[in-house]
Amino acid sequence: MGNPIKKAFRISKTHPDRFRLFGLPVLFGFALLGNIGCQLASSETDQAATAAPPTELGPQVINTQTWENDPTSEPIPTIPPTEPPPATDVPPPTEPPLPTETPDIVENLVSKATLVSLPTSEASTATPRPTRKPEPTPTLSADDPAFDGTSIDELSERIYGQGWFTFTETITRNETYLQFTFEYLSDTEVVEGFLTMPTGTGEYREKFPAVVLLHGYVNPEEYETFAYTTRYVMDFVEAGYIVVHPSYRGHPPKPNSSWQNVFRIEYAIDVLNIMAMMRTGAEDLAGPFRRVDQDNVFLWGHSMGGGIAQRVLTVRPDWVSAAVLYASMSGDEARNYERIRGWGDERTWRVEYFAPPEVIKLVSPITYLDRWQAPISIHHGDIDPIVPPEWSRELCAELEARRHPVECFEYFNYRHNLYGSAEDVFMARSVSFFNANKSP
Repeated sequence: MGNPIKKAFRISKTHPDRFRLFGLPVLFGFALLGNIGCQLASSETDQAATAAPPTELGPQVINTQTWENDPTSEPIPTIPPTEPPPATDVPPPTEPPLPTETPDIVENLVSKATLVSLPTSEASTATPRPTRKPEPTPTLSADDPAFDGTSIDELSERIYGQGWFTFTETITRNETYLQFTFEYLSDTEVVEGFLTMPTGTGEYREKFPAVVLLHGYVNPEEYETFAYTTRYVMDFVEAGYIVVHPSYRGHPPKPNSSWQNVFRIEYAIDVLNIMAMMRTGAEDLAGPFRRVDQDNVFLWGHSMGGGIAQRVLTVRPDWVSAAVLYASMSGDEARNYERIRGWGDERTWRVEYFAPPEVIKLVSPITYLDRWQAPISIHHGDIDPIVPPEWSRELCAELEARRHPVECFEYFNYRHNLYGSAEDVFMARSVSFFNANKSP
């Protein structure tokens, strides 16, 4: 058939009119087809280059952004990262003021209803959940000497308050209140604490109801006499109560020489000893507790202090007019072991783990709830990661089932420590509860 392009050129020379009619369209069509073919070939080349694995180009040097097989070997300057804009100080949200009359926004814990809904901006001081330690194999028997004197019955048979007591320093003396530090002998250990009392009328025989206030766990090496509970002390003093705040044995400035304290029983013994001194001292017109109304002595305990309070309520039920348990540890020592072994002294938690079930039953206040006499007020934040709020709910349900006088409050969206307006509401309830349970 021949080359159509050459044929078209021959026609253009011999028959110009026919070339214009037929030759030009033929040349134009071939030119168009050639252009399309070039574009398709270029596209296929680009796709092949894009699909080629990076290894064909050699390893990349990240810090200079050059390629080993680049013939220019010219590094591309590294672009420094852009600095984020400086943070601006955003003022913390302000809490709405408490209403003059607090609405009834609290229901019984047993109903599991949503309770006190309050702001939650807090710098929590709650102790972080401990790392689980390896579990040893329990080997101790119920008659092991480590458990001597630890049962509720054995503690109930003891005599308390046989040591000495003395004020060591006057901290504050003004028109509103007096505050002193003190020391006393609890068994063989010297324990420190502080006492705060209203100034009152100044009449020599004037008596005041008293609160024994028990703090929660603080590492003894970091403990300070005027701890986080000082604020609660002052709330009670302003309401007309004497407040006795023992620090427990082993807390500064007095070191602990025994370091047994299985199930925190030695702390409970410290509390029972000073409460016995308060009772006998209330009758001594020249003694340090002469202003204490022995018919109106109350217990207030937070966290570990709540667990200690439960043991005191069980061992000497007739010594307590009423008690507040705030985010309290359990009255079941098997449960407490699972929570405290991560930060407690290893010599203590290992003995507790070794304890057989029959020992746990005999040392746990929960076994002896029928001995409790004092009305109880229970308070707990509903997202407490340190002491499960379920423990307070269960105690409340158990006491209600026994028809024991109890009131129970849960604070919505609060953790182990209450803050701000929730703390104010909690302390107002505590004072009101004690006031309602005073003897005439």
